[in-house]
Amino acid sequence: MNDLQTMLSDTANRLFAEKISKEVRISAEEGVWQQTLWQSVEETGLPLVLVSEARGGAGAGWSDALVLLKACGTHAVPVPLAETILAAWFLDQAGIDVPSGPITFGSADLVQSPGGLTTADPMVDVAFADICSHIVAVSPAADGVQVALFADPQSSDRVTTIARESVSQITCKAPAVALGTAPLPRDSVQLFGALARSAAIAGALQSVLLQAVQYAGERVQFG
Repeated sequence: MNDLQTMLSDTANRLFAEKISKEVRISAEEGVWQQTLWQSVEETGLPLVLVSEARGGAGAGWSDALVLLKACGTHAVPVPLAETILAAWFLDQAGIDVPSGPITFGSADLVQSPGGLTTADPMVDVAFADICSHIVAVSPAADGVQVALFADPQSSDRVTTIARESVSQITCKAPAVALGTAPLPRDSVQLFGALARSAAIAGALQSVLLQAVQYAGERVQFG
């Protein structure tokens, strides 16, 4: 790892090990928003790792961010850090300033209404939508993708996945507060979402392996 990757890994793993206890995980699985944990995460600047320095981020690349996303999986981080990292990256790529607080994202068809730009239909299966104050909608465009930022989205039909994460349906009643175009693949939500999830899975598998090895070394059978 390079110096930046080492710093991100050390910072993230130290923070998560200190802040994420068994009680925190149980509380999060019961639907309680972990504000203290999120505040600690935000204070480190980790959500803006992929955002350019001009917009207050670290200006890191994907190879650097994957180290951080892997740590999210290792520690089963119960806040939308991965979602915010990607949402912030989409905004930065489209030339839009990133708001504070947790952000999520998803695919959408954008249409022009009398009140302004909005989504044609509700966005479905949006992770952590019930606790995010902003959502980034990404729509295919002729020259890449359109990226729209919506404030105060309305969530409904909340369910919990096998990973104990909430997903909801999103309706954006108010028009977009910002809009830009990014030179990215039309299926960027699926591509980069899968990339982030793969890194988290790798981290989770590493954690399972370490626990299994530790258990095998400590277990005593028949005295």
